[in-house]
Amino acid sequence: MMQALMTFLIGNTNISTTEIYPHVAPLGRPLPAVTVSLDSAQRTRAFDGPVQIREADFQVDAWSKTQAQATDLAREIIGEIENYRGDMAGIYVKRIDIEGEDTGFDRATELYRHSLFFTAWHS
Repeated sequence: MMQALMTFLIGNTNISTTEIYPHVAPLGRPLPAVTVSLDSAQRTRAFDGPVQIREADFQVDAWSKTQAQATDLAREIIGEIENYRGDMAGIYVKRIDIEGEDTGFDRATELYRHSLFFTAWHS
């Protein structure tokens, strides 16, 4: 599911960057950038066996030299994936919900971050 989400974001023309990476963006790449991490994935079970719906929790971070640009990029991402339903790079997504947001500054890279926390239900 993580690769499907990254492919969807990279191919989405409503998001103002294609600099989208798993976990960590390489140093020296153009900004703004996005990192995607899978926080957890659960397979649902019922009394009679596994259910075909899976749940995945993601953290998507928008990075930039200014907080305003990081927040603008985060808003673009929210607009494209919150409440998303349908095919996402070959995986059927039943729904994506935003669970929360956070902002911060990374002193090591001197970049601002706007973090988004999503839950996706997919088969």
